[in-house]
Amino acid sequence: MKGKKTRFHGHVTHIDSFDRFFEAAIKTKRDLNVHNSAMAIAVMAELALERLAQIEAENDSETDEEPNETLDRFDTPQGAGEKTGKQTAKP
Repeated sequence: MKGKKTRFHGHVTHIDSFDRFFEAAIKTKRDLNVHNSAMAIAVMAELALERLAQIEAENDSETDEEPNETLDRFDTPQGAGEKTGKQTAKP
């Protein structure tokens, strides 16, 4: 339609995992005394990066053991890739 602007609706997470994301945001705010939701998401990102660094260090220190399967327990959104532990982004 001419003259009508299309609005973009960006999403942080796949709709099927929103409840889990929201629960994590609320828990972050409550447990770490964060009052702002945007700051809570930034804190969640920092916590995720710290955990990923720990997983990487664990994988680097393993010798003859099985590879770390920590990320394989997460389901990927439909069509986003295999259950390999690697999340693929949709455009």
